[in-house]
Amino acid sequence: MSLDHKILGQRIAHRRKVLNLTQEAIALKAGLTPTHVRNIERAHTKCSLETLCKICEALEVTPDYLFLGVIKPVDEDLMASAVANLQLCDNKQLQFASALIACIVDESLKY
Repeated sequence: MSLDHKILGQRIAHRRKVLNLTQEAIALKAGLTPTHVRNIERAHTKCSLETLCKICEALEVTPDYLFLGVIKPVDEDLMASAVANLQLCDNKQLQFASALIACIVDESLKY
């Protein structure tokens, strides 16, 4: 399995937008240049593991997110509570909950 730098860049850009940060802000937090961040997001540049770690820290995510698209929950108890509630739902309720969560995630990109 090889690393898809295009998807990696898309995940960096997506998370940056969720946090409502500019490329310049991420660059400053990670000790990089804005041009370097822009090139990574556009998959024009491959980056080192050290740079990826700095970007993860700036984006407040683990490498799981950049590599696999999975953000580890910050509040494990809250996640367990949400899962327990979802397990009580029938298929129709699960479909509604899934659609609602998708809307919340999509909406967060606007802010």
